[in-house]
Amino acid sequence: QTLGLLPEPDSPATPVVVFGWDQRYTEEVVDALKGSSFRVLNVASDSDFAALREAKQETYSNLQTADITATDKVSAMLQSYPYDLHVVLDVPPVGERSIGESVLQ
Repeated sequence: QTLGLLPEPDSPATPVVVFGWDQRYTEEVVDALKGSSFRVLNVASDSDFAALREAKQETYSNLQTADITATDKVSAMLQSYPYDLHVVLDVPPVGERSIGESVLQ
């Protein structure tokens, strides 16, 4: 009898955590993940997000983001996921944008 009165519930979206942000292509990767019903958390540094914030403020404000330097907050967010998650590493192993240590540790 309530059919049509309330919105249908959404299916839970599997979480994906993207480490790193490269203005040249990461937005397209995130859009593809969201289009496939994934819930995306973008973990990167303030400098990684700077170009996106400057060029596309609305896009940046609609992203779920976390600052890579706030390790306690990022750890707490990752531990709060109630089920399996996927991890995408969008950072090179060495160089200016590298994490500097193994993510698996």
